[in-house]
Amino acid sequence: MFFAPGEPPLPTEESNYYWKVVWDLLEEAQRYAADHRDEISEETSFWEWLNHSYLNSKQSLHPERVQDYMSERLKQAIRGLVLYWADENAIPIENVSMKYMDAEEIFPGDHCLVTNGFDRVVKVLMSQLNKDATTVLMDHAVDKIEYTESEVRVSTNKGTFTADQVLVTLPLGVLKVHSASPTFFSPPLPTTKQHAINHLGFGTMFKIFLFFPTCFWPDKFHFINFLPSHLTRQPNPVLISRFHLSPQQQEALTVYMQDLANYSSLMHVYQLPILIGYATNRAAELMERLTDEEARMVYLCQLAHYFDILVSDKQGEGETLWPKVSFMSRWNQDPFAYGSYTSIPVGARPDDIETFEVPVGARRKKNVSKQIVDKNNHANDDDDDDDDDDNYHGGSLESVEWVSVDDPESGRVFFAGEHTSSGHFASIQGALMSGRREAAKILSFRAE
Repeated sequence: MFFAPGEPPLPTEESNYYWKVVWDLLEEAQRYAADHRDEISEETSFWEWLNHSYLNSKQSLHPERVQDYMSERLKQAIRGLVLYWADENAIPIENVSMKYMDAEEIFPGDHCLVTNGFDRVVKVLMSQLNKDATTVLMDHAVDKIEYTESEVRVSTNKGTFTADQVLVTLPLGVLKVHSASPTFFSPPLPTTKQHAINHLGFGTMFKIFLFFPTCFWPDKFHFINFLPSHLTRQPNPVLISRFHLSPQQQEALTVYMQDLANYSSLMHVYQLPILIGYATNRAAELMERLTDEEARMVYLCQLAHYFDILVSDKQGEGETLWPKVSFMSRWNQDPFAYGSYTSIPVGARPDDIETFEVPVGARRKKNVSKQIVDKNNHANDDDDDDDDDDNYHGGSLESVEWVSVDDPESGRVFFAGEHTSSGHFASIQGALMSGRREAAKILSFRAE
């Protein structure tokens, strides 16, 4: 179900109709991208196509012209509801690539919840390992990955390890921080990988679990959405005062209410009065900067714009409904994540994801020599090589320099993770599939 600003909840029939129109629209956009790929600029966004091509082709004057009729109310609802698709992909809608709207292949089946956490997936995988042949080390933070033609050296906070190959499953957000740094990858990754890392999007999906003492929202719906509107683009100052929001909280609330506010209710599924609130992109970043208590009050203030009972003064009824407990994610601030998952923004291509399917190797750079100071004080260009006397040859120094290359035949560094899964990025399934893909390559390499 969803709420429009200043109105009661839309009737189920009308709400379902709006959602059907939106899903049909998204399917049409994906078909259009596939059929007109060569005609669409890589800089064209889905938002631009929606407003300047699709909705402009609709008129609201003649309902009998069924093929091109759309009411102004429905147009406005579509502009709000399509934000759900962008939010699910953790990318601002104005950045969504129209050229590759069909890049992600959606798995068939119903929307499901994984109970008791995604660590259940990891536990199942670990239970399948050969305990005698496999060592799993936890809490090792990697500082550097060095590779040559013959081996890989991985330095961690608890020691250094060498191997024939290494599988890197660092999230794209971490790669964005470290990919070009010689202090992490040595040598730095090839330009193909760095280009992909820089161009692909990596947004943040923020979640907050609000544990209410009782259910005050319609309990038969699992998803609840609140459409953005000019009526609520600026939060109600009376409610801001009621919840004592600081300037930082007000900024987070204002940005959040400009988007489609999404909640999942666990009441219908588990009979628990718990709402899961979501925020993405700029709103998510602002939420993560708040304390748990501050974020909780921001969400309460947003809900109070639609549920007057939360601020009822009748025997203090309002505050008795406020949650005293909440949990929230902080993926954007996590140095082992720096975000949630991958998207294809304008300017990027599915090829950027596919480039990770090629492992990286190292090549010795030939004929590298540097003129140095000899013992008779002859002219020099480089005085930083005093420790390399073993390679001194009559006024010149031959040094070993490694450069990285994409090497599908004998690469040493392999990549897996959702950001490497063409067609299935931004999903747990894609991450799992990519791990199996790379494991097969490594096993094949070792068998040769």
